[in-house]
Amino acid sequence: MGVYAVYLDAVAERRLHAIARETGRKVEDLIASAAEEEALGFFRHRSDDPGRPPARREVA
Repeated sequence: MGVYAVYLDAVAERRLHAIARETGRKVEDLIASAAEEEALGFFRHRSDDPGRPPARREVA
């Protein structure tokens, strides 16, 4: 699992803090969720998703 530093503009930071207060989640968790959703969306319809196990081959 990697650790990344991200820069947010002031508006995005205020929004994330508001969401965190309202939902009881940490800002870091919200940022991680956003990154995970972006990666899932990118690979959603691709067969080369590095996060998906290789397809099992049926042996006849």
